[in-house]
Amino acid sequence: MDEIIVCADDYAISPGVSRAIRRLAGAGRIDATSCMTDTEFWPAEGAALRSQAPDIQIGLHLAFTGGPRGTLGGLALRAFAGRLDPRAIAVEIERQIDAFERVFGSPPAYIDGHQHTHQFPVIRAAVLALWDRRVDRSRTWLRVSDAPAGPAALKSVAIGALGRAMKRDARARGIPTNDRLVGAYGFSGKTPYSRIFEDALAQARGKTVVMCHPGEVDDALRAADDLVEPRAAELAYFESDSYAALRATKVRR
Repeated sequence: MDEIIVCADDYAISPGVSRAIRRLAGAGRIDATSCMTDTEFWPAEGAALRSQAPDIQIGLHLAFTGGPRGTLGGLALRAFAGRLDPRAIAVEIERQIDAFERVFGSPPAYIDGHQHTHQFPVIRAAVLALWDRRVDRSRTWLRVSDAPAGPAALKSVAIGALGRAMKRDARARGIPTNDRLVGAYGFSGKTPYSRIFEDALAQARGKTVVMCHPGEVDDALRAADDLVEPRAAELAYFESDSYAALRATKVRR
């Protein structure tokens, strides 16, 4: 039987996103959330998530883009050109894990990356090395974006290639991973999110993460990220009766 993990990304990117994710967690609508510990909102939002103690997996969403860090495209160019400083990357990863553990007092249930950048060259090596010196293989797994072809074909191909390479390297080191990641789409708004989610669910194989980005839109989100209005549409779906019925029959079996 497939293990399906509905995972809300970008916790602590803004208060509105965090509030929405906590509400979904409390209502039993999601199975995991990935936390951004490098934002100004993390200490308060992390404490709020901990005090609620939802019955979900809480992971670390490593961030290397946004604000003064620059764009995804700029990071990709530097990474694939071999222009990232391995020592600086390792230090940054440690800083973000430390911020997680200060709030929760324990390691994350899993580790992934904002915009899948934990799978880029140099960053990938630093992330994999965590399981050799700091992270317990029995407690923390690695989320990889081994994605089948989806509605965002080019995006799925790109992140799928990165994910398969990292999954191969991780499993060679004995690091547990998911089997698949689904849910990538183009955020155009042309297709109802309900259809996108149902199509993603149909692609589940083995331990599958269904990636999503629900949230309440606020000024902090608009200042931090280009992905804004689709978050509200996703939130409306996850709070709907139709999703509750689908979850009862096809997700939480």
